[in-house]
Amino acid sequence: WRLPVKKELMSIINYRTPYPVINETFFFNTLSWDYWTTTTSAGYQSLAWHVDFGIGLVKRSDKLDELYVRCARGEPQQTPNLTDNGNGTVTDNVTGLIWQQFEEDYKDWESAITYCQELSLSGYSDWRLPNIKELESIVNDTKYIPALDINYFPYAQTSDYWSSTTDIYSSLYALRVDFGSGTVGVLYKTVMSDVYVRCVR
Repeated sequence: WRLPVKKELMSIINYRTPYPVINETFFFNTLSWDYWTTTTSAGYQSLAWHVDFGIGLVKRSDKLDELYVRCARGEPQQTPNLTDNGNGTVTDNVTGLIWQQFEEDYKDWESAITYCQELSLSGYSDWRLPNIKELESIVNDTKYIPALDINYFPYAQTSDYWSSTTDIYSSLYALRVDFGSGTVGVLYKTVMSDVYVRCVR
């Protein structure tokens, strides 16, 4: 047994179930509180990542803080294993998802969804706005500002990117990933300034 990495602990969040955001049939007695991961912040070695099972956010805290623990076993989940397809798309060989390589200008949430639905890129028209777990899957936790591999996403913004996931507690908010640090948080859906879009299929 071991402490899970950030992506592993995030994988058991259920963003459709409130307080706690987890399937209690399998994970009974889970507290709506913060649980440690073994992943150190790439930007600040004194901080480590944790998952808030009250609201589903992914944040950093000082390693000396006392948080809850849930152990895992097996081979640690891999970081993204990317292939540049040479046509404006990138494939993640771990998840099988194909990503838009270059950035679209910032938009509000509704416009982001529409943009991806209407996107025609590299012969494909089935693009969509990624859900929060998909979007976080391309975060590279060994990197910082930006928190992903710029060899594959060379124009990545160190800013927020929309996911398609609506906040369970208020339909006015949606989940986002900050690709400066790798945090997962929420934003008003009407926010437009400095919130970017990367589509997936």
